[in-house]
Formats: sequence, structure tokens, C-alpha cells
Amino acid sequence: MLFEVLIRLLIPEYRRPVTGTIIFAFILIAVGLNSLIGFSWNIIWPLILIAIGLSILFRGLGRK
Repeated sequence: MLFEVLIRLLIPEYRRPVTGTIIFAFILIAVGLNSLIGFSWNIIWPLILIAIGLSILFRGLGRK
């Protein structure tokens, strides 16, 4: 899913909003890491918020 986000951001023909995809990808990563090595949600939520912020920044930079 993160690879799809990169493709959608870099190739103009496939460009569309990707915020939902980023959030969903990080939630899946968080659930996987939690069951794999016992990561705490206290670590994952800030990463999700950072991803949302980066998505907003990239969307703003991509507009002309």
C-alpha cells in the first residue's frame, strides 16, 4: 500500500488523494507489529499523525 502511495504521488497520470490509503496502511502495519513483536499503540499513534501531516504537505507541494 505504501508503494501504491508513492506511485500515486510521483506519476501524474495516477495522481489522486492518498490520505486514506496512508492511514489504512499505517493501521495495518501497526496491527501487524503489535501481534508480531508487541508494539504499543503509544508508539504507533504518533507515527500515524506524522504520516497524515506529511500527506497534507505533499498534497500542498504537488499543486501548482
